[in-house]
Amino acid sequence: MGMNRAEKQTLIDDLHQEFGRSPHAILVDFRGLSVPAVTEFRRKVKAAGSRYRVVKNTLALRAAKGTPLEKLGPQFDNTTGVAYTGSDPVADGYLQFVSDGSFR
Repeated sequence: MGMNRAEKQTLIDDLHQEFGRSPHAILVDFRGLSVPAVTEFRRKVKAAGSRYRVVKNTLALRAAKGTPLEKLGPQFDNTTGVAYTGSDPVADGYLQFVSDGSFR
């Protein structure tokens, strides 16, 4: 069963706070990726001290309004996950993940 309106608003508010503290993000279209590949990506993002969330695009767009991630709005399309942080480790973890061939 889906989320009710109050649960959606709580998620939007929580994401808005997190996005407000996160000037850096990478959006990931995870279609076609294996579960082990996504799990490994999540592990590396977490190890870098960052967050990775998969959330409905409409909720992510609402949460991003008025935050540094708002400019990514047009990129929230299809199946999108967002890795974000207040510093640069997301990019470092992502590049390491892609460069070692795990992201296929």
